[in-house]
Amino acid sequence: MTLQKIQDIAQSYVPLFRGFLAVQCPGHIRHTPNRGDYMGHGMWMCEQIMEMDDRDKAMRWLCFIQGILWCSGLRTIDEMRNDNRG
Repeated sequence: MTLQKIQDIAQSYVPLFRGFLAVQCPGHIRHTPNRGDYMGHGMWMCEQIMEMDDRDKAMRWLCFIQGILWCSGLRTIDEMRNDNRG
């Protein structure tokens, strides 16, 4: 998958995070995240992917975002599989 495709998918997911403030969750703090934490972090990650030039890193971040969407019940595995198809 190309970097542009990854960025396009991330952009298409932004509306799914509407209503949540984009925030970078600190990686060194251990706590049980609430919905606002992980949804806000997902939004922040989508925004960051738009600025990336490292395809491998963008792909890892997209996978994390898709995990958030699946656990939140906003996308199914099949829907995301179709999103990822070229």
